[in-house]
Amino acid sequence: MGSERFTATIKETLGIRAKGRTITASRDEAYQLREPAFDYNDDFTLEMEHIGGQNSLLWDIYLDISN
Repeated sequence: MGSERFTATIKETLGIRAKGRTITASRDEAYQLREPAFDYNDDFTLEMEHIGGQNSLLWDIYLDISN
């Protein structure tokens, strides 16, 4: 975070790596180079359906390991 001029210089220095980033001001007049935020919850919906799985541990059977 810094002045608007400093942030613009950093963006220019980064060149193509700063593509899509914007300079935003915070409440205390400090500026930042920000990337857009993306909501990625929907991207993993299909992959996460199979995570649940069935609990294969039989909790009502105790092994006697005291021997």
